[in-house]
Amino acid sequence: MKVTLFLSYRSSFGEELFVSGNIKELQDKGGEPLPMTYHGYGWMIILQTSATLFDYHFLVKRDGQIVSQEEPLSHHFGGYDKKYRNVLVYDYYGPRPKFSHLMRSSVFSKAIRGQRSVRRSRGVCNVPIIFNTATDRVNFNHRLAIAGNNTTLGNWAEDKVQVMNAAYPNFSLTLDANRLNFPLEYKYVIYDPENKKVVVWENGWNHLLNYEFLLSADLIVVNDKEPQFDLPEFKGAGTAVPIFSLRSEKSFGCGEFLDLKLLAEWASKTGQRIIQTLPINDTSATGTWRDSYPYSAISVFALHPMYLNIERVGELKDKKKYLSQKAKLEKERFVDYEKVMELKWGYICELYNRYASETFNTKDYNDFYKRNRFWLTTYAVFCRLRDKYHTCDFTQWGEDAVWQKSRVEAFYSPKSADYDKVAIYLFVQYHLHKQLHEAVDYAHSLGVAIKGDIPIGVNACSADVWEHPALFDRTGCAGAPPDFFSQTGQIWGFPIYNWEEMAKDGYAWWRSRFQCMSRYFDAYRIDHILGFFRIFRVPADAQMGLLGQFDPALPLSVEEIRGFGINLPEKELCKPRINDWILGELFGTLKERVKHEYLRKIGDDAYALKEQFTTHEGIVYWFGKHKVEEAETIRKGLLFLSCQLFFVEDCHRKGYYHPRISVEKSLAFRSADEGLRRSLKDIYEYFYYRRHEEFWRDSAVKKLRSLIRSTDMMVCGEDLGMVPGCVPSVMSDLEILSLEIQRMPKEMYVEFGSLERVPRLSVCTTSTHDMSTMRQWWEEDASVTQRYFNNELKQYGEAPKHCEPWICQMIVENHLASPAVWVILPLQDWLSIDPSLRNERVEDERINDPANPDNYWRYRMHITIEELLESDSFNQKMKTIILQKGR
Repeated sequence: MKVTLFLSYRSSFGEELFVSGNIKELQDKGGEPLPMTYHGYGWMIILQTSATLFDYHFLVKRDGQIVSQEEPLSHHFGGYDKKYRNVLVYDYYGPRPKFSHLMRSSVFSKAIRGQRSVRRSRGVCNVPIIFNTATDRVNFNHRLAIAGNNTTLGNWAEDKVQVMNAAYPNFSLTLDANRLNFPLEYKYVIYDPENKKVVVWENGWNHLLNYEFLLSADLIVVNDKEPQFDLPEFKGAGTAVPIFSLRSEKSFGCGEFLDLKLLAEWASKTGQRIIQTLPINDTSATGTWRDSYPYSAISVFALHPMYLNIERVGELKDKKKYLSQKAKLEKERFVDYEKVMELKWGYICELYNRYASETFNTKDYNDFYKRNRFWLTTYAVFCRLRDKYHTCDFTQWGEDAVWQKSRVEAFYSPKSADYDKVAIYLFVQYHLHKQLHEAVDYAHSLGVAIKGDIPIGVNACSADVWEHPALFDRTGCAGAPPDFFSQTGQIWGFPIYNWEEMAKDGYAWWRSRFQCMSRYFDAYRIDHILGFFRIFRVPADAQMGLLGQFDPALPLSVEEIRGFGINLPEKELCKPRINDWILGELFGTLKERVKHEYLRKIGDDAYALKEQFTTHEGIVYWFGKHKVEEAETIRKGLLFLSCQLFFVEDCHRKGYYHPRISVEKSLAFRSADEGLRRSLKDIYEYFYYRRHEEFWRDSAVKKLRSLIRSTDMMVCGEDLGMVPGCVPSVMSDLEILSLEIQRMPKEMYVEFGSLERVPRLSVCTTSTHDMSTMRQWWEEDASVTQRYFNNELKQYGEAPKHCEPWICQMIVENHLASPAVWVILPLQDWLSIDPSLRNERVEDERINDPANPDNYWRYRMHITIEELLESDSFNQKMKTIILQKGR
């Protein structure tokens, strides 16, 4: 094969061009680059090679020294039919297009800028000429095209341009060189096929191809630089809503995967480009409403059966009964989790008995099974054993308490008496997969991306922990330090990850988790991304997060503590500080009774808890066995009293310590002398805000870098709470979008964040599922609302008592005007701008209260998606304000 590489490069006097590649024909005998020959329009070299695939790059030399060179092997040749024996490559010098991970993510490649190839008639193409370029600036409803000074290219007419084929972000167009007139001038354009006009022309001079160099080739390849367009950077808008909260005319008591199709239609109609959901994994641990908590999965791979549309699986025997039950459920204001699961599972059993054999014999099912077998069978057997023993606590499963591959395979064998009770879970997962895949594909066809949520933890009694116990540490549990949501911290109950063990196989469990998720989602939110830097570890028996510590950490030695002027005896560092003033603050008139019944005196104005009350486990146990007056007040008081200490001992190293979290807000701190308070402040600030910065940075980067590159999904991080100083730079370096909420500013001593200063790489929102909605927040504290009304909304006078539609619209528009690449608002906050669509019961709209461990996750839309689709006035208003704000 003869290959001519032609380089359009304007060299300066004394410069020479060279080429080097990964085949012998592109190196001299010493392995050095080959010189190119100058012609009137550029530099060229002719190769005779049998290679059909190779890589190469160009270099510039002066006086034998390299003065500039491209990234090694950055040009690629190949993929052409072997019938072509004389190929001309018209190339350019300079860096190849490099798009950010954000713009290369499947959010854009599959949805927002994913485009179908153009169908062309298969006419004879005597001398194909292939135009190649790349850009990330073409939206879903537009096309990249070529216009030029030629009939084939429309003679510059906007309605006669040649539309290119897309494999985002790469574009190509094949024409017949014999039908083109040379010299050929052309430009790349962004074209609107619906209105048959050019949206924007490429900047700069026209591209020029001269006939002289095209004479003898039977295939011509033209590689062009990334075209430059006068277009703003992408900014988009979207809606956040749990799938269980969706309400449609087809759903059965809760939202279902197929309801995403209708929601995507509404998103597309209003100019939105993304839908954000909560976790969708199976959480069926107890069979009660407590399983409504979506962040406690019994499998990080399995989908939740509640999202299955029953009617799409098969014909029901008693359709009338089904429709009657459906009608009753659809009248409910909230999701009745237990009733929905009970009824759906009954129908699942019926459909399994009728259709399982047929389903299991299909190629589609068997492909699904083979691809997911690594988790699917363990999950199905786990569910069967949970049902058999009436608990998901596998430590109570007798001989199955420890996962064994042979036992799992025996359960799944068709000869097993348990076969059908295992296989039904495979049947359900297959149909869930089909329905979710269908919904996502449909959303993509409308240019709408889907964003999921990856919880930081898993249920301690889950299939994952059962099968991979070495990956988890159950001696403590994950939580969060005191913050905006809870003054005593949060205890989530999840096991701690054993990162050292996970690192041994390159975090394979995590990579599998991400890769499975990428089959359905274009983006994901990492719940509590701070957990990848360090997790807040709470003792297994603790009832309050105040006794927790960050892990991993660099705990303090006694000598280091002494260096800050804290000279308490070592045994008193972790001992509760109890005196009369503290007891009075906690118990009031019950103080003397508490001193007599629960404490022992150890000195002048100094007390200690009696032996049976020194641990949270002991306190809870005692009050569970004894009935006393004011029991709840005393129990809570004793739990809080046991947290009145200055340090907690490190869970891994005896004799090393952490300052107790939020120690400055403790009663123990307030009762200390001024010198001790000053020393405690100094060591606290050093320990939590300076000591660990590089340590936590390295800890996070080591895990996150490989994980986030294991898929093409866009990555977002929930970075709220007690944020180490290293977090923003790590997220920026790894292109992880931050979460920005105006009423939860990240700056110190600021009441409201500045929307004008949020980073571009961020998701900006009015509220999250863990917060009150915009309207609820407005009514929580009139003084805060008043300052927001005057200072942020720039309004005069007294703030209205309720967040009226015009106020909601103003807040929404301010967020849409921010620099953030995404503004994703809760559905409740979008609807709040319309007086006829907003929910009259504002108290129904909150999804979760993190301070309430018994929160029931049951919020549901008060109107159907079909009604929302028909709300033309509201939809047009939404579309208009989104477009006006450049989204």
